[in-house]
Amino acid sequence: MEVTELFAREGAAVAGCGRSQLRGAETLRVIEKAGGRGIFVVGNITKKADADRIVGDTLRKFGRIDVVVNNASILTAHEGGGTSLENLREVSTRRPTLTSSTPTSRACS
Repeated sequence: MEVTELFAREGAAVAGCGRSQLRGAETLRVIEKAGGRGIFVVGNITKKADADRIVGDTLRKFGRIDVVVNNASILTAHEGGGTSLENLREVSTRRPTLTSSTPTSRACS
């Protein structure tokens, strides 16, 4: 939440997203306490429809997206403990691209 607070203190409008409405409400309190304005959209960025909705709601509210900060992660343990190399690649390459490319593709269309 430090990132959202920093952006809010610097005057940015902040759009947050996540799977928990409760955490979203707390994020909005942090943004407003820092003097910013924001929205929180419930969604799972690993699902393209949710990512599109998050971006759409943000554009409707603020009119543009200047910066995307991807702070999402998942951890899937496999037999023997830890995580697989395949899962690590999935999390660090494909999933951030899904979220980060959605605003870019909208801005260019």
